[in-house]
This record gives sequence, structure tokens and C-alpha cells, in this order.
Amino acid sequence: MIREAKALSSLNHPNIVTVYEVIRFGSGVAIAMELIEGQAVRKLCGSPLAPRRVIHLGLQIARALAAAHERGIVHRDIKPENIFLRSDGYIKVLDFGLARTPATQNSTFTGLLVGTSTIRVTEQVGGGSASAASDIFSLGLVLYELATGKHPFPAASPFATAHAIASSEPPAPSAIHPNTPAALEKLLLALLSKRQSDRPSAEEVVSKLETLALASHSENLAGTARERWTGRLSSHCWVRFLVVLSCWAWLLGFLCATTIPTILPISGFGL
Repeated sequence: MIREAKALSSLNHPNIVTVYEVIRFGSGVAIAMELIEGQAVRKLCGSPLAPRRVIHLGLQIARALAAAHERGIVHRDIKPENIFLRSDGYIKVLDFGLARTPATQNSTFTGLLVGTSTIRVTEQVGGGSASAASDIFSLGLVLYELATGKHPFPAASPFATAHAIASSEPPAPSAIHPNTPAALEKLLLALLSKRQSDRPSAEEVVSKLETLALASHSENLAGTARERWTGRLSSHCWVRFLVVLSCWAWLLGFLCATTIPTILPISGFGL
């Protein structure tokens, strides 16, 4: 634990909880880390988030994992409860208590399942060891639930969930939430690939999400511009309508003023 904590303390990243000090006292160990004010991402699950927000949150989590994986650190317990959203919109990945460093790759007992059962990946269910690709699978579970409001492998019990993860494919996100962009759906399904080699690395996820974020921003700007121009056109149409209406009113009044006096004497003469 001390080795992992010291390794984490060397990670200086805005999306990873900061470890200030590792303290030993007798047979115990204490870790001093930053206080995070916010809420667990778990509170955002249950209903679909806007795709743009899913991309924004996922990008921050992926950046945190990329920084950890670059140092050879595998989290092994990525789940909504271990990801906090601060009030300023920053994501903080915490609880690296199960994290594994290169120096502790063989420290887990054979056959021991690590991590929460609802986020356990296929290789862990099969008795294999967790890797950086395992974190990517867990990231896919988190983002899938944020995008659709549902777990991709729903089941009645943790063991049933683990079996579903190992044996079944997740439904297409768009089948649950039709507003899911095709590019985001493709990425989510890639993260949840059964084979580790088919999953993108954390750096690749960052790159793909950055592309999606840029596209989402461009579409938002285009939508804003359309709304602005639509508003302007609507204003111009109303002005033109009022001008035409005023002209017709004036013309009608003019015709009434010039024709009625002429008609009346003729009618009177006929009588």
C-alpha cells in the first residue's frame, strides 16, 4: 500500500486526487490527500445525460487514466462512486486503494477477484489479472450508464452481472437513448469490447473524445448562429408585415376619404 501511495503522490494531474503525504505509525499507514467538495458521478446516473456532457466528463476521466497508465499504474476499480464531480465542473478520480504498480504486478492472490462486481471486466471474471485495458472497459461501463441511464449488462445479482459481462454483448446505446451520436456510440462499444486488444488505449480515448468535443462545440456554435439568424429574420419579417399593414391601412383610409363624398351626391341626385 505504501508503495502504491507513494507512486500516486508522484502523479500531478488535475483530474486525479492529490496525495500530499504517506504517514506510517507503528503497524498502521495513513494517507493525507486533498479534500474534494462535490458529488460522486453515481448521482448523475439513472437518466441519460446530454451527449456533450458525457463527452466532457469522459474526456477528463480518460485524461486521468492516461496519466496513471503512463506511469504504469492501473486503477482496477473505476466506477461512478470513485469519480467525483466538483462544483466547478472538474472531475477527480480517487480511491486508488486497489491500484497496482509495475512493482506489485504479482501481489494479488491467484483467483482473487478484484474490484466491484458490477464493473468487473471479462478478463477478471475469467480469473485473469487486471490491466490498463481493464480500466478502459470500466470506463466504458461508466460512460455507457451516463449516456443511456442504464447499465449495459443489467442483472438481478452481482454474480449474474459478472456472467452477463463475460457472455453477452451490450445493447447499442442508441437503442436505449436515440439521441446518442453515432460516433459516441461507436466509441462506447469499442471500450466494452470483450478482447483487450480491441479496446483503445487511454490516450486513444482522449484523442477520440477531444475530436467529439470539438465536433459538438462546432455544432453548438452552428445551432446558436442559426437561432440568431432565425431570430433576426423573424424580426425583419414582423417589421415588413407591420409596414405593409400600415400602407394598406393608409391606402384604405385614403380611398374611403376620396370616394365616399363623390358617391353621396350622386345617390342624393337620384332620389
